[in-house]
Amino acid sequence: VEKAKVFDLHHDSATALVAAALESSQRRPGAGAAAPPPSAYTLHKINWLTRCKGSMGSLHSGPIMGCAIEPKETQVVLTCSLDKTARVSNIMSGNCVVSFTVPDPLWSCAW
Repeated sequence: VEKAKVFDLHHDSATALVAAALESSQRRPGAGAAAPPPSAYTLHKINWLTRCKGSMGSLHSGPIMGCAIEPKETQVVLTCSLDKTARVSNIMSGNCVVSFTVPDPLWSCAW
């Protein structure tokens, strides 16, 4: 994962959550066209034991600035972004549980 930021470690599943733009292969540019600049950002799940990587899909349209795993329900993650949204998502499925839009870019989040 290029130009990424490690946000959180999930010890129970030996997984690191890493925020980055979706890779160009996942953004599907037109045939022969250069990959467009990032317009979708995600969390990658990287298992440090097996080195397997998965993506939670498109979570935000701007860079993810904050990420926090819910301390009691470890399958849920809160993310915030410069796109002025905060999202609560299921770590395993990548599905958004709830999303909030605010007037200004978000720089950090916590439970």
